[in-house]
Amino acid sequence: AAVDNWPHTLPFVDMHDFGDMLVNAGFSTPVMDMEKLTLTYASPHQLLQDVRALGGNPLATRERGLFGRQRYQRLLALLEKQRGADGRIALSIEVVYGHA
Repeated sequence: AAVDNWPHTLPFVDMHDFGDMLVNAGFSTPVMDMEKLTLTYASPHQLLQDVRALGGNPLATRERGLFGRQRYQRLLALLEKQRGADGRIALSIEVVYGHA
């Protein structure tokens, strides 16, 4: 949102909602678990490369067309400001596990 007014990430889905979806699909007694992971990167480019590899921005509401050099540079600058005391940039992800 700091770069433009378009959403760029998927919202986190509560793991209980995934469990409900399994029940609605006919599975019985699903067991769900989740963990939050923090990945760190030496550069914004490495972080963005992993984001793309993980699915990037599959939102149907995203802006069509190219991102543009100026917005990309703003994004890189914002990511640079997120460096921690160790000099790395953190990315938090949530992994949901389930079986039924």
